[in-house]
Amino acid sequence: ASGGYVKRSLTAGNTATYTFSGNSVAFVSTRGPNRGFAELRLDGALVATIDLYSPAVSAKRLVWASGALTATTHTLQIRVKGTKNAASTGVRVDVDALLAWQ
Repeated sequence: ASGGYVKRSLTAGNTATYTFSGNSVAFVSTRGPNRGFAELRLDGALVATIDLYSPAVSAKRLVWASGALTATTHTLQIRVKGTKNAASTGVRVDVDALLAWQ
């Protein structure tokens, strides 16, 4: 989407890892009718579980932002939880973009 494509997975436990230097980070994804839950870990600690379900497909959505961090090297991990809410038809998680600020 943002760069012409997204990385996606339907497999529980699959992860995308982003190491960055900065004082804030954000996750851009797609919401849609077949999307599931994504777990976000920042520097190893669980910071959010995001429900990516929406009745209609909506690309390039800012779905999470960290807020202020210490200006150092951090690692954000996005994990496919493999579960969904009752309205969703699938567990797909898209990684569209990861943004870091310094």
